[in-house]
Order: sequence, then C-alpha cells, then structure tokens
Amino acid sequence: MKKSLFRYFPFGLLLSAPLLATFSFGFSGQPISNDSNNVLLLIMSVIGVLSLPGSVILLAVGFIAAFSGKTGGTIAVICMALSVANAHFMAMVYARAFSAKKPTVAPPDLNSPETSFLPRLGALLAVSYVMAVLGGIVNYYAKTGDVSFLKYTLLLPSTILSCSTALLISWGLWSLRRWAWWLGLGAVVVQISLLALWLMPKLTLSHGPDLHVSLVLCSELAFLVVLALPRTRKQCQY
Repeated sequence: MKKSLFRYFPFGLLLSAPLLATFSFGFSGQPISNDSNNVLLLIMSVIGVLSLPGSVILLAVGFIAAFSGKTGGTIAVICMALSVANAHFMAMVYARAFSAKKPTVAPPDLNSPETSFLPRLGALLAVSYVMAVLGGIVNYYAKTGDVSFLKYTLLLPSTILSCSTALLISWGLWSLRRWAWWLGLGAVVVQISLLALWLMPKLTLSHGPDLHVSLVLCSELAFLVVLALPRTRKQCQY
C-alpha cells in the first residue's frame, strides 16, 4: 500500500500546502481582520471535511491541549503538524482513487498543436507570473533607488521559492508533464489564497490594488483557469 501511495505524493500538496499556509498566516502573530479570519476558517473547514476522520480527532486533541498549560501548547503544535500530514495523506488517497480506473493512454505528440496548446499556454502564464513579480520589484527600485530594498526583496525565501517553482512548473507544462499540472494547481491555489488574505485588509471602494499586484493576481487567475480546463489535464500525459 505504501508503494502504491508514494507515487501520488505530489498530489498531497493540494490539501497540505493550503492548510500549512493557513496555519502559518493565522499563527504568525500579525493582527488579522475579521474578513481574513473568516477566510482562514473557511479554508480550514473545507480541508477539515476533506481530511476526515483524522482531522476531527486531531482538532479535538489540539483544542483540549491548548488549554492544558505549557505542555498543552507543545501538543497543540504537534497536532497542527499532524493535521498537515493527515491532509497530505488524504489528498494522496483521493488522487489514487480518481486515477485507479483510468486506462493507460499513449504519450501525446509534443509537436501537435492540438495536444500541446493549453499546457504550453499555462507555461507562458507561469513565466508571466515571474515577470510580474520581478517587474514589480525592479519598478519600485527604479522609482526609489533603494538598493537595500532590492537586495532584500530578491533574496527573500518567498520570492526565490515562488519564482523557482513557477519556472519549474513552466518547464513541466511545456513538456506536457503530468506532475507539473498537479504542482501548478497546488501552487496557484496557495498563491491566490495568500494574496487574497494579504489584500483584503488593504482594499477599499476608493483604493484598489496597485498595477504590479493586479498583474500578479491576473496572471495567477488566468493560470488557474487554464489548468482547470479538462482538456489541459488530458493533454498532460507524460
């Protein structure tokens, strides 16, 4: 059973990555608005339902432990880590169930526009996301001349991780790799969730997001739409 599930390990990110991002944001110590808190609760509730019954057990143990003194706090943190692992495991189980009865298909022709257009469009959108992120950083530097900001932002782990992951996904989609479709789906869901949580407290009717944030959001939404098309998934068969 372990061997059969291990091949679906990347699919686990579809549930574990959003849950980990939600925990990280919710317990970062930063003040959270009511709207952001409602979104966090919604994400955790959806993932909790999808990862039953383990999620209920861990939630109950963690909740009780959180009010049990110093040791209880440590147990609560362990329960959150186990919740992420449980969500990852359940996503792997779902992926195996959905793909179990699918017949083996012949590898697609990479040179045929009919079998490669949508994944390669997604690949270009992933590159456009990187350009939007880096372009916003460079544009701010061009306006302010702040070299320290430029170095700090470019060397942020979040910047390096998001851009390198997007380029990896772009290469995979261009090559019609199946893992790239799943990784891209998980990554874009996490990125849109984090951006929405960051934007909501800042948005008002009279003040919308600035240009480079809008470009990043549009590239992410367009990428999600392309990946969500059934034909895109079918064309990624390698």
